[in-house]
Amino acid sequence: MPKKEKKTIIPTKKHLARMQRERIQRRNLLIVTVTVLVIVVGLVGYGLLDNLVLVYNQPVAQVGSKVFTVRDYQTQTKFQRFQMIQQFNQYYSLIQQFQGDPFGLTSQLQDMETQLGDPATMGKNVVNQMVANEVILQEAQKRGITVTDAEIDQYIQNLYGYFPNGTPTPTITPTTIPSATYSTTQLALITLTPTPTPGPSPTPTNTPTDTPTATLGVGTPTEIPPTPTQVSTSTETPTVTPTGPSPTPTITQTPTITQTSTPYTEDMYKSQVQNSEKSWAAIDFTEANFRELVRYQIYRDKLTEAFVKAVPATQEQIWARHILVADEATANDIENQLKAGADFGTLAQKYSTDTASKDSGGDLGWFGKGKMVQAFEDAAFKLNIGEISAPVKSDYGYHIIQLLGKGDKELSDEERSTQGSTDFQTWLTSATAGTDVHIYDAWSSHPVTVPTFVAPDLSSLTNPQPQPNSSLPTTSP
Repeated sequence: MPKKEKKTIIPTKKHLARMQRERIQRRNLLIVTVTVLVIVVGLVGYGLLDNLVLVYNQPVAQVGSKVFTVRDYQTQTKFQRFQMIQQFNQYYSLIQQFQGDPFGLTSQLQDMETQLGDPATMGKNVVNQMVANEVILQEAQKRGITVTDAEIDQYIQNLYGYFPNGTPTPTITPTTIPSATYSTTQLALITLTPTPTPGPSPTPTNTPTDTPTATLGVGTPTEIPPTPTQVSTSTETPTVTPTGPSPTPTITQTPTITQTSTPYTEDMYKSQVQNSEKSWAAIDFTEANFRELVRYQIYRDKLTEAFVKAVPATQEQIWARHILVADEATANDIENQLKAGADFGTLAQKYSTDTASKDSGGDLGWFGKGKMVQAFEDAAFKLNIGEISAPVKSDYGYHIIQLLGKGDKELSDEERSTQGSTDFQTWLTSATAGTDVHIYDAWSSHPVTVPTFVAPDLSSLTNPQPQPNSSLPTTSP
């Protein structure tokens, strides 16, 4: 049979238009589908990126052009917790060994327990310390102060008690303390045995050694880091509490390493450093992080020394005595008795609430500016020798002050050191509040609780079995 010819269908304009619409719909559907997939993948990817990368790069503080990130903050805070936990365990174990607390460490344990249980407070302190360190570094560099790798190496060796050139030996240096000279007027004023600054006397003091004066917390041979300490060596004992800024929070508070005559080889030193680095690895803290902290500490030491050197060799000081009472009525009554001719020293012994000075007739000795509360200082420095002030109100009560002496006095090395440290702290308080210093809130959204700490029952310190508070590795002595 003959085949039938296939009939050719010629599409109409209507059919062509419908086909075109279908193609456009399929294309649009594909575009929408792909777009949705891209958005979903993008959101998931951004979420991962934000959680793994971007969040750690958020700024927590900035000093000039230097920016500290969440990652920097967490690294420093973990190290702070690591050190404090090890210190806690050492103190806890020490009290158990003695089955008592002959060193008065319980209060320190309680303080550390509070800090470790409050990530927000510790975090804030760490951020403040990071800012202070950078402010110090930038100021030191402006003054041409530098820190070399060799200095960092030596500092670390000293922290571990390793002295390749021999253990430094303290030497005794006689220190001359300025003496008081009495005029006829002053001798007439004093009816009790005066207690101004004594005359020259040899005072044993440790001269500078290879051991740093303010140490950074690091792993010692027993992995308990030393502590930055600021000890006043002033010979003054003023009764009224001195004013001045509080020290900036430091990295940790731990005992200073004690140097011994035990042979300590380079191999032993390197082994202890390696053990420390293994311990730090558990909290993602590296040797580079540690060297950076040491670098900051050396800059702090050098800048503090620059402030000490800037203290003048002499200072205007006054010699005064006072009577301190609680209320204004009593102060006015004493003022009237003095005007009537009563003896100042006798009234001080009778009325003064300042137990440290009343037995010596209220004598405060010689002191310079910045040693007393502001209201007391302002009134005392305005007086002439022999003059008695009207009652002066302070946070401690009402003072009646008599000036016994005034003049420029040569400062001892200890007094210059104390004054320089005070000047440094005053400057640092102001500088960290400067317009080029910014602290952001990002750190507060990322509290650090690693390494973990489980507070023990401090009332059971007689238990002979110590219970460490961290699973982190430690090194042996």
